[in-house]
Amino acid sequence: MFGISEQRFAVTGYRNIPDYVEKEINQDVVILGDFEVCPFTRSQPGEMQLVCIESGKNLVVRPKISSAALDLTGASDSELQQHLGQTIIMRGKFSLRGKLAPFILVGSRPIYLVPSRAFSWDGPYGDMEGQDVRVTGAIRFARYSESGPEALPVGRPPDHFYFEAETAKIEMTPKEHKPNKRQ
Repeated sequence: MFGISEQRFAVTGYRNIPDYVEKEINQDVVILGDFEVCPFTRSQPGEMQLVCIESGKNLVVRPKISSAALDLTGASDSELQQHLGQTIIMRGKFSLRGKLAPFILVGSRPIYLVPSRAFSWDGPYGDMEGQDVRVTGAIRFARYSESGPEALPVGRPPDHFYFEAETAKIEMTPKEHKPNKRQ
């Protein structure tokens, strides 16, 4: 963790953080990425080091995960509706094979992981197929309008709950160890 100061180390005509990084900063998010930094203070164990950010690449903005996030795995649809936009936890089986996007199956209900832009499901996600996972993120709901009575029949996606793939934290849950019973 680094401290970025626009006051203590301000230099006229110079910014301590690029505009494209600064516009993402607020108290409700964590920004992950590859940063090139320039130190203003010496590194001291146990102390925050003040730096400027020269550049940032591969930025991912995620909501801060609060320890107060509710586990709504067993919640009804109406209860989930009351928590739209809030950071929650859901547990279920992960699958890359959803009709709309990858999803977790919570009971008999899919909760999708919908990307808002190009997103790679390579890497660890293949190993999660069919596994129990925990997803933490802001819950959303997509509603699709019905076509009018005069319109031709149209296939439409089902209304569904989802997490934004880029900001949700997806992690496998540890398998419970069951000791062997001796007979």
